[in-house]
Amino acid sequence: MSSRVILVLLAAILIRLYPTLVTGQPFSTDVWPLIRLCEILLSNPNYRIWDHEVLGGYHNRWPAVLLEGSLYVRVTGLRAEEFFRYVGVLATTTATTLAIYSLAKRLWGSSAAALSTLAAASVPSLAIFTSATLKEVYAYPLALAILLLLTRQPGSRELVVAVLLSLTLSTSHPLTPLVLIASLASYTYITFVKLARGTRIPSSSVRPLLKPLVALSLVYVLYTALYSAGGIPYRLSLEDYVGLVLVATAVYGWYTLVGGPVAKSLPLIALAVGAISASTSYRILVDPWLYAYVAPLALSLLLLPRLSPSESRLATSALLTVSVGTLYATTVLLALATVVHRILNYLSFTAAVAVGSLASRTRAFKTYAVVAVATSLACCVAVVLSTVAGVNPITYYWVYSTGEVVGVLEHIARLATGGICGDAKVEYLASYVLDVDTACGLKLLKGSDTGRPTVVYVGNLRVGYVLSPLDIHRGVSLGTLLGSRSLLYSNGDVYLVR
Repeated sequence: MSSRVILVLLAAILIRLYPTLVTGQPFSTDVWPLIRLCEILLSNPNYRIWDHEVLGGYHNRWPAVLLEGSLYVRVTGLRAEEFFRYVGVLATTTATTLAIYSLAKRLWGSSAAALSTLAAASVPSLAIFTSATLKEVYAYPLALAILLLLTRQPGSRELVVAVLLSLTLSTSHPLTPLVLIASLASYTYITFVKLARGTRIPSSSVRPLLKPLVALSLVYVLYTALYSAGGIPYRLSLEDYVGLVLVATAVYGWYTLVGGPVAKSLPLIALAVGAISASTSYRILVDPWLYAYVAPLALSLLLLPRLSPSESRLATSALLTVSVGTLYATTVLLALATVVHRILNYLSFTAAVAVGSLASRTRAFKTYAVVAVATSLACCVAVVLSTVAGVNPITYYWVYSTGEVVGVLEHIARLATGGICGDAKVEYLASYVLDVDTACGLKLLKGSDTGRPTVVYVGNLRVGYVLSPLDIHRGVSLGTLLGSRSLLYSNGDVYLVR
C-alpha cells in the first residue's frame, strides 16, 4: 500500500472521528435509534432480530449493522455506543476508502487513484453523513465490493460471491442496492445507445455486468418482497409508479436524444427543478453555507465533458440514476424529498471518476484536479468544524453535547414521565425513553400553549426548530421564550419549559 493512500485514509478517518471525539457523544441523529435497538436486542437472549414488536419493525428489517454491533458487544464486552461511535466508523471508512482506491488504481494507476479517493472522501455532505455508523454507511463498502468483483473475469465462483454480497447488501439498507442496480442498468443502457449510434465498444465492457446485475436484482426484489417491505414507511400508489415511469422516461429519453456533454447537466437541472417544487411544501433553509456543500461537487463535475468514452459511461450511469431519484423525490413523491441529500451523496463517486481521469493526463488537467480536490478538502474541514461548533445552520442538529444527552435522558426523563414536546433531534435521542411529540414544540416557539413540557436546546434558539432537513423553523431568543413560560429544568445546554 502506497504512502499516498495511507495519508488519504488517515485524513478520511480523522475527519469522520472528529465530531464524536470533540463532543464525547455519538454523532448524527440517525445513530441513536440504532444504539438503543442494539442494547434492547442484547438485553434479553430470547429476543430475535425479526421480533418487530420488540424492535419496532423498521431498522430491524435491514439488520446488518445491528447484528454487527451486537456481535462486537458480545465478543469484546464493551458498550454498543462505542461500536457506533468508533469501531463502525473506522471499519466503514477504511473499507470504503480502500475499495475506491482499488477501483481507481485499476483504471489510472496509484498516483491518480490516491487523488481520486481523496476527492470522494472529502465531499462535505458525504463526510458528515459517514461520520456515524448508519445502515446506509454500512452498505457503501458492500456496494463497492460488488463493483470490484465486476472487474474480474466472470466465473461460477464470482457469481457465488456476487450472490452472497447481494444478500448482505440487501440486508443493510434499501437505497444503496437500488442505486447500484439502477446505475449498472444505466451503464448497460448507455452502452446500447452508443452501439446503436455506431460507436465501437467491446462486448467485454458489458458482459461481466449481466449475471451480477441479475443476481443482485433478484436477491433485492425477493428480500424486499419477503421481509423488508413491511418496514418501508411509504406505500406507493398506482399514480406514484406512473410518475416514476414518466420521470425515468423523460431523463433517459433526453439522454438518448441529446447525449454528449449536454446530458451531464441533468443533475443540476433536476436539483433546480426539485428545489423549486419542494419549496412549495417545505421550509427550505437557504444559507451561504450551502456553497460549501455544492462547490466541491460542482468543481469536480465540470471535468465530466473531458472524460474518455469509457469513463464517460461510468460517470453518466450515476448521473442518470441520481437525476431520476432527485426529480422523483421532489416532484412526484414529496415525502421522499427529505432524503434527497442521501441520493445526491452518490455523486461523490462520480466526482472520483472525474478527478481520477484527469489526474492521469496532462499537467494542466492534473493541476485543475488538484485544485478541485484541495477546494473540496478545505470546504469539508470548514463544514465539519462549523457543524461541531453548532454554527452551521444546515447540520447543527446532528451534534449532541454531553449536557444535552445527560439532561434529556437522565434528568428530563424523570421530570416529564407523561411525555414531552421537542424537535426531530430530541425525538431521535429520546423516543425510546419518552413519548416525544415534534408538532407541539413548534407551537411553543410560536407563542401557543403546548399542553406538555417542551425540550429546547441551544440550537433551537440559535438556528431553529427542525422537523426534517427541509423543514427548519426559525428560533426565538431565550428571553422571549421564557417571558411567559415556566422553566422546569436547565443545565445551560438544554431547557425544559412549560
